[in-house]
Amino acid sequence: MLGYQDLNWRGNRHSRCTVFRSVVVGMFLFLFVVSASVDVFPADMTGYPETFQKRLKAAQRAFQTEQWREALRLYRELAKEAPELPIVYIGEGDAAAKLKDYPTAITAFQRALECLTTEQQTDIAIVRLQSVVQAKLATAYHRNKQLDEADMWFQKAVKGAGEETPAAWYVALGQIETERENLEQARRYYIVAVQLHPDTTAAYNNLGHVLLKLKRIDEADAVFREALAQDETLASAAFGRGEVAIKRGQLGVARRFYEHAVQQAPEEPIFHKSLADVLRDIGNVEEAEAAEARYRRTLAERYLRQAHWFIEQRRLQHALVPLKKALETDETFVPALKDYAYVKMHLGEFVSAKQIYHRVLTI
Repeated sequence: MLGYQDLNWRGNRHSRCTVFRSVVVGMFLFLFVVSASVDVFPADMTGYPETFQKRLKAAQRAFQTEQWREALRLYRELAKEAPELPIVYIGEGDAAAKLKDYPTAITAFQRALECLTTEQQTDIAIVRLQSVVQAKLATAYHRNKQLDEADMWFQKAVKGAGEETPAAWYVALGQIETERENLEQARRYYIVAVQLHPDTTAAYNNLGHVLLKLKRIDEADAVFREALAQDETLASAAFGRGEVAIKRGQLGVARRFYEHAVQQAPEEPIFHKSLADVLRDIGNVEEAEAAEARYRRTLAERYLRQAHWFIEQRRLQHALVPLKKALETDETFVPALKDYAYVKMHLGEFVSAKQIYHRVLTI
């Protein structure tokens, strides 16, 4: 997932920094795979009561069936009874991360690592698990926007895993450097990822966008070609080839790749906006206006999803911000209007809620 970011696409395409960052972030988050199921833990559970083992399995089932809150509750209870057991903290951290409660996830993964340091370090399974948990901790720090801590823990995870380091960890390090604007260092990490794991499309995709930002256009195009050769449905790489075509002045080629990106990922606002721009430059005003409308609607839908998360967390005041942005983007977006009225009503602002409901009926 891209997250809820204010892309501010009211400007023209001459400012691509936000596009570049968002696409790379999206590919990283979509393909990052360190959140392995906690039931891979190799510990012998026979020393624990049968009831405890059953409750542990119940917690794992809750996690696997996406009942994140229930899983978090169960793992916390288990941690109180068995504070020496790493698996309960790993489960707690995974569940908290799914709920986007990254501070809780960070604390849980730290507790898991504390437990693991007391285990026999000559056991290869323990050493491997320790690296995985370090990567989980790094991911939580990254998503909590603590880049220095994320970098440090990914470095430890890579050192521990050695030759078995997953490509995703190098992609993560590349993304951290991208967010720091250290593009040359990011390029190096992505190159390591594609050299060690040549079938990793996320690494090719992100490398292409870094090269694009570094104005190494021909190299970027070659990398995007390889990414699409591996996976022709990779919308971000198609978008990248469209960006290359724009820089080469090939508007027709750019249109084709933007349309391909839209077809593969119609929920991504960036792609619709870029398509609208190139259609307008070509002189196809009617289609450009339709693409612009789709851009506004998809962006409004993104803000609405952010608002829904705040509503689910019962943080209604915080939900007002993305709801306002959704309506500023697309003032006729009825679902956002309804939710805006709902939040206003529950905050006790009845007059405002009534006015908004009237707008819904008018539309």
